[in-house]
Amino acid sequence: MYSTRNEVDAYITVTDKNKQYTCKACEISYKRISDLRYHVIRTHLKRKFIKCKLCPDTFMYHSQRKDHMWRTHSDQKPEYTCGNCNRRFRRKNTLAEHMMDVHIEKKCSNCDLRFARKKLPFHRNEVHGVPMPTCGICGLRTLLQSALVRHQRNVHLNEKDKRCSICKKAFYTRSNLQDHMITHDQNRVFDCSVCGKTFARKECYKAHYRIHTGERPFACSLCSMAFVQRASLRFHMKNHHP
Repeated sequence: MYSTRNEVDAYITVTDKNKQYTCKACEISYKRISDLRYHVIRTHLKRKFIKCKLCPDTFMYHSQRKDHMWRTHSDQKPEYTCGNCNRRFRRKNTLAEHMMDVHIEKKCSNCDLRFARKKLPFHRNEVHGVPMPTCGICGLRTLLQSALVRHQRNVHLNEKDKRCSICKKAFYTRSNLQDHMITHDQNRVFDCSVCGKTFARKECYKAHYRIHTGERPFACSLCSMAFVQRASLRFHMKNHHP
């Protein structure tokens, strides 16, 4: 079973004075929320990390894998870039939502502290006792009522009502279905225009084509070596810069 971001964030509290992130279960603190989320998944939830279906990359959440699928394996390239963290998005409104969630801080209505939109409800709940939408079955807290409804449908009611038009496989959410549809795109045959070799997977074709162009986009940050594939760079880092 995999973790959801809301499930992980239920373990997190924000220390007001220095805005460190503290685990409610064991009181360990981190400066970066990503480090604490990793700790929660590994230590307390004991959940698996999510693998990409098309390459060796792994992720903490389905949302991260979805972003990766669109950025790496989809023909539809992101057009909008966040000026704060360089994260890329396919739609302008998604970038705006990201800015509100992560970078733009809003003042708490109960005190003078300021937090980004995703952190503010947890602060108001922990410090001021303002209730959050909570699942009556498992106790999961969510930022929005709509997220709670989606959680209950997906986890407790086991409703898979989004169906693939190609293979008829069913999914809980539209985003999971869109993620799945990319795998069908990868089943097309890709022909190399230089040597005629064919590939069933787009990323394999792209890696092969770099042999003809000489492009080596994956450069080592510790030496002058560069590689055609990301996996080759990982192997190099593991063996030469452990």
